Amino acid sequence: MPTSSSHPAALLRAAPLAALLLAFTLLALAYGRATPLGEAPDEPTHVQYVLFLRENGRLPQVLGRPDGLPQGKHPPLYYLLGALTTAGSRFETIGFVRNRHFSHKLDDPSVAGYFVHRDLDGPVDERDAAGRRAVALLRLVSLLSGLVVVGATWWLGRLLWSDERTLAVAAAAMAAFLPGYVFFSGVFNNDTLASAWVALALVLAVRLVQGHADRRDLAALGVVLGLGLITKLTTLPAFGFAGLAVLAHAWRSRAEQTPLRFLMRAALWIGVPATALSGWWLVRNMRLYGWKDPLGTRAWSQSIGHSLREIPFSEEIGTYLWIQFTTFWGRFGWGSVPLPKPLYMGLLVVCALACTGLLVLFTLRRGVLSADQRWSLGLVAAAVGLLYAAVFRLGLQFDLIVAHGRYLYPALPGLAVLFVAGLLGPLPARVRGGGALLLAASMAAFAFGTWRGVVRDAFAAPAPEGPETIAAAEWPLDVVFDGRMRLVGVSLAGAPRGADALAAQRIETPQGEITLDDDQIAALRSGAQGTWSVLDVPRIAPGTSVTATLFWRSERDFWDEAIIDEGGGVVARDDVAFAHLLDADREVVARIDEIPFDGAWPTMAWPIGATYAQHLVLRIPADAHAGEASLLVGLYEHGAPDLRFPTSGDGGGSAFLLDDALSLGPWLLTDPVAHFDGPQSMRASFTDREGTGQVGLLDAGARVEDGEVVVDLVWTAFGAPTRDARIFVHVVQADATGDVGESEMGDTSESGTSTGTVDALSESRRSIARAGDAAPVAQADGNALDGRLPLALWPPLQPVHDTRRLSLPAGLAPGRYIVRVGLYEPDSGQRWRIDDVDSGRVGSAVGDRDDDVDGDVDGDTGVGSSPGDGALDIGEIVLP
Repeated sequence: MPTSSSHPAALLRAAPLAALLLAFTLLALAYGRATPLGEAPDEPTHVQYVLFLRENGRLPQVLGRPDGLPQGKHPPLYYLLGALTTAGSRFETIGFVRNRHFSHKLDDPSVAGYFVHRDLDGPVDERDAAGRRAVALLRLVSLLSGLVVVGATWWLGRLLWSDERTLAVAAAAMAAFLPGYVFFSGVFNNDTLASAWVALALVLAVRLVQGHADRRDLAALGVVLGLGLITKLTTLPAFGFAGLAVLAHAWRSRAEQTPLRFLMRAALWIGVPATALSGWWLVRNMRLYGWKDPLGTRAWSQSIGHSLREIPFSEEIGTYLWIQFTTFWGRFGWGSVPLPKPLYMGLLVVCALACTGLLVLFTLRRGVLSADQRWSLGLVAAAVGLLYAAVFRLGLQFDLIVAHGRYLYPALPGLAVLFVAGLLGPLPARVRGGGALLLAASMAAFAFGTWRGVVRDAFAAPAPEGPETIAAAEWPLDVVFDGRMRLVGVSLAGAPRGADALAAQRIETPQGEITLDDDQIAALRSGAQGTWSVLDVPRIAPGTSVTATLFWRSERDFWDEAIIDEGGGVVARDDVAFAHLLDADREVVARIDEIPFDGAWPTMAWPIGATYAQHLVLRIPADAHAGEASLLVGLYEHGAPDLRFPTSGDGGGSAFLLDDALSLGPWLLTDPVAHFDGPQSMRASFTDREGTGQVGLLDAGARVEDGEVVVDLVWTAFGAPTRDARIFVHVVQADATGDVGESEMGDTSESGTSTGTVDALSESRRSIARAGDAAPVAQADGNALDGRLPLALWPPLQPVHDTRRLSLPAGLAPGRYIVRVGLYEPDSGQRWRIDDVDSGRVGSAVGDRDDDVDGDVDGDTGVGSSPGDGALDIGEIVLP
């Protein structure tokens, strides 16, 4: 009998295991708390099995048969324990609402949640609340199973390293702090209980190899094998390594007893309890599915024909192994919440080191192992091999649904001790203890960090926006869509305002250089708050991306608006927001239609009155046409893009309500200065009647191409006009307003091409130009950039390159024609006056009526006319 003095020592020896079990319990509860009900592989259908037992008092069958269930293929022990656990609770439903945006593909995960969940702290239906409490109890079955696995791994480590307790601590820590296994110990899934039975079977098998082979040991092994078989078929390989353990013991004890006699005794003491516990299940299956199918696997395979392998396994082996590796270490939810990829790569390296260490341990360092250790590690390796072979075989028959690493958790104790043996076994004995404690601490930090950095936030509801953020929106709004969602603001990122570059701009005028200081910029901004707000117009450049942030507020409770799909499942209804950038021709330049939060948090789950920000990224093509633009914003129900929600409310001064959308603008699409590299000295300036708006002409030129007059104009705007204006470009006959002598224009050759230049128009020509205009033979009036850029949107002190092509009418009389430009007010026709003119040079372009001459102006372009005309002559063409 141990003395009282031995009790403290025994407690001290048990303290590491107690600490591991406590830490594991807290972590499993934390992982489970962070994981909404149903957000673990097959948890809803496992719960359905328990409900069937409670309601019907009999076992279900495989899917597709009477009383068939998706998990009806499984033996009943795990579910019977669940039914007993919830026997005193009200348990009817847990109100699962499926998220239509979830993908089951483990090789292509989508949103985290298979289901849509209300905030756990928010209002829920009482029946759903009762169901939640019941499932929380069901999850305790998995937690208790996980505690058994951790304890069994400790026990296995003690059997292998009786003199080095720290190695047992490290092995148990590998099981207790493996994030993937902690996660499954916090949810309702029968893999946990199956892992517990296999863990105990492996411990008893190793004890058998080491000589513990009395009747109690053998009977205990039989009980564990029988209980495993009525829990899940993944425990079948345990019969294989149990048989290897019996053979190993018979061989090692052959000097003490006849091997055949021991084999017969072992078969009796193991086989009888195993058969007594599980035989009835086999008989039931043969009655239901035929005598050739005692495990029910053939009937199950036929019920899930859609999951049978169609792609050759050789083409998916890489994907299969990667999914298996990542889900074993930890991919949460239904495999849709991964760890960071660099962490997986680091784990690959560590696993490679462990495998290398095992190879060294069994070859170069084999002498450091005792006979019991060699036999025990050999049996553990064989058990892991058998368990993995059974899982791998499923991959040959079914698609990637069987690649999930949880099917390897029955091998977790064996993998843990092999991992520790490979990493620490080859090391000198004096450092193994420290290395074991370091490994245990690292695994604990790994599990805790995964909960805090990945699992805890994976299914958390997004935080609503605060009033300060909403108040800072660039465009405050109050627009309601179909009475369900309110748009309270819009902000834009990636599109600078027109005033951003003012301070750095300088323009040369005939009177000197113009620069704007901060006060002048402020004055321009203040003066622009009337008809135009040119200084605050967003400028969107081609080839870039802009982000429109929409602030949505839920107006009513949508939880009862779920949709019943064709299979009878409840599917969440959700809304799609769109943002379309339209150019001046109302053509869509860029568009994005997106569900808020990428479908992870559909609008059906939004609380009433909560405001969320949705960030929509618009990618502007590089060839987008410059000019005025607007942003179209709206909503429609998922799957019905042609049925946009009607609008109501107040858009504000910068928004216009359409029947089914909101239009924001005007904005400036693309920077129109991209093609101008010329001088920025002003040749002339135009001013409106009030004197508030001023436009400068930086450069001008005219040429003939393919029978058309091509006019290139480079403008700039400064000042804030109070009236709109249009550009006019006219071609008028020189003889109609006063002839220009040939001596002034230069000689022309027979080919009709100009051979000389004139530095300036004559004074008589200027006078006639002031006297009045002739009717143009060709003209192009309108906004800049082919009508796409109103004057109100010209970026201040930035060159605007405007090209006009004027077709000459057929049968045009020979002679000289003048190209004339200016600005006018569209409502009255009144022209802006010309205040400043820098007398430059004018060239001549000559073309023939066969439309086969492409002539350029010879020399720099000059200007004609004088202040006050309202029209400026920029060049001439001669038609022979």
